[in-house]
Amino acid sequence: MKIIDHPIEWYIEKINRCEPFSICTMGDGEFVAAFSKNIGGENAEATKYTQELCDGLREAFKYQADNFYFAAPAGLKNAALSGMGEVRIDRFQQELGIDIEFHEMSVWDEAMKVGNFGGLIEAIRNKPTTIISNQSLRLLKPVLDYDNFVETGYPNCFDDIPRIIEEVKKTNRGVYLVAMGLAAPVLCQKLHAIMKDSWFIDIGSVWDTFVGIGAQRGFRAELYADHNKYAAWWRSVIESM
Repeated sequence: MKIIDHPIEWYIEKINRCEPFSICTMGDGEFVAAFSKNIGGENAEATKYTQELCDGLREAFKYQADNFYFAAPAGLKNAALSGMGEVRIDRFQQELGIDIEFHEMSVWDEAMKVGNFGGLIEAIRNKPTTIISNQSLRLLKPVLDYDNFVETGYPNCFDDIPRIIEEVKKTNRGVYLVAMGLAAPVLCQKLHAIMKDSWFIDIGSVWDTFVGIGAQRGFRAELYADHNKYAAWWRSVIESM
């Protein structure tokens, strides 16, 4: 499993230089779906592993296009920790006939945790911006001053993809922040294929912290429980701008 580690500034500079790219996150949930081992079950957010979703994510790993990146956490290599393991992931790639060079996914979480998101926020605000997510992220308006919001279902939105694509086609080209769980990689790929002059960015749940949701993740639960700590985090974000 090949993983390269770019700092968050690498991506910010690409946006500032008007160099379109798209990126999707392949975490443990996406791999579980692609392995087709949990069809009929569901993840921690109650997203159902339907046959259609699992087939879609399996095919998503085969996608190849200019300026399209896959992200994954290096922690997946540790079988005891992740339940995956490098051997299993490499075998899976061999079965599909692929050899992906993943981008280290944790760069986004680490930057978010220390409040180092100002540069990314400024870069996004300088472009026409659309958010594709469930209604909770409408609260990002004061942070990102987005132009368009395409609402998805939650926690199951794979079947929304055709409708979302038609809505996105009506928006101004620019930065699209995709936050729709396991369905995000499939949507990013379909949109990247028809709108290569834009950015389709799926970087996990990092935006949850800005609107006070996602407390199922330990870091956020601890942050939300301490008003002073949460206020200090916000000050870090503002100071990084």
